[in-house]
Amino acid sequence: MTACGRRVLSNFVMGHLLDNPKYQAMLAERGEDVYGYINRLAEMEGLTPEEAIEEVVCDAVPVILRDENIVRELVETDRTLAEHIRDFFHDFYKKLQEIINNVVYEFGRAEIGALQDDADTVRTIYELFMDA
Repeated sequence: MTACGRRVLSNFVMGHLLDNPKYQAMLAERGEDVYGYINRLAEMEGLTPEEAIEEVVCDAVPVILRDENIVRELVETDRTLAEHIRDFFHDFYKKLQEIINNVVYEFGRAEIGALQDDADTVRTIYELFMDA
């Protein structure tokens, strides 16, 4: 994904976080807003504000992109970017499945279950992009 594509995705996700009443309420319980949280994260982790925004966006992507309406909105906003995101999640899912298949004997059930949950989330996002 290009730098421009990452910026468009970041702005798209941040827009949804800023408009999400549940997310706002969660932060308000801690006495923060989105930008207050970003500033605190940057300070705690020694990040620049841009790096902290990237962390917040990365954490939010799996949640936001599991919403079919949001995926459709992203496809309508920037189809090319949506195709790149779809391809990324498809490749990521295949890699996760490969890891799960290769390490099944090295880890316990909890670890395998967590990896499978991650793989299922990634597959769901990919399928939403395919349907949009």
